[in-house]
Amino acid sequence: MSGQKVKERVDYHSPYRIGVFEAMITAVNKDGTVALDVYLPGASVARLEAAVHLRSVTYGPEGRARPKG
Repeated sequence: MSGQKVKERVDYHSPYRIGVFEAMITAVNKDGTVALDVYLPGASVARLEAAVHLRSVTYGPEGRARPKG
């Protein structure tokens, strides 16, 4: 799926925890996956500091990273 943009805010649907978390795309990979910074509530003192960095996450309506809205 095309349309991914660096610094785009997305919803990250975690496979390990029940929940959806705010994330930001940090890179778009050649295979269509994206790198993300995931922000977990309470995991960081500074709200702007990512708690988890992921390098290869599927993007799209059925992926782990989904466009907001």
